[in-house]
Amino acid sequence: MYFLIPLLTVAIWSSNVIVNILSVNVISPEAISFYRWFIALIVLTPFLIKPVWVKRQIIKPYLAKLALLALLGMVINQSLAYFAAPTTTATHMTLIFSLVPLLSLTFSVPLLGISLTKRAVLGAMISLTGLVYMLSHGHISTLLSEGINTGDSYMLIAACSYSLYGVLLKRWRLPFNNWIALYMQMVFAVLILLP
Repeated sequence: MYFLIPLLTVAIWSSNVIVNILSVNVISPEAISFYRWFIALIVLTPFLIKPVWVKRQIIKPYLAKLALLALLGMVINQSLAYFAAPTTTATHMTLIFSLVPLLSLTFSVPLLGISLTKRAVLGAMISLTGLVYMLSHGHISTLLSEGINTGDSYMLIAACSYSLYGVLLKRWRLPFNNWIALYMQMVFAVLILLP
């Protein structure tokens, strides 16, 4: 039964990419980025404002870290995906975002002190080679000579941002539950996206 959870995660991320593509010419990337978190914040406030208030003294020392997490995971990651959609395909967006585990592994070396095994390095090389082959449609020399388009560049930055978000979340081990952490990140995301 637990094997359905990763499958559900992939389905949610895939549908998110489709929404990104469908939103082109319907709503501006900056508006959808803002309203996504603003609406979520409004919906969750009645349930989380009291626990946040009760734990405010515990949360206070972590405000800068929560703001950085919001910037990486909710603002940069999500916003760049919306900005990427007009200039790339859903397939490219998904393929590039599949780099997140590989990038997370890379960030984990300096930030978590993890040492890579030979198997991890081999797996990373195989994954990266496969990704480059698929993005280039089998013509790696063309990809090397022409480079990647704007949307693909945005997705690469988004993948790096989300990978760093995940690694920092593990490094910092916030002393309150995930709902409170998520809520506080949404508050910061809305404030950052408001302008």
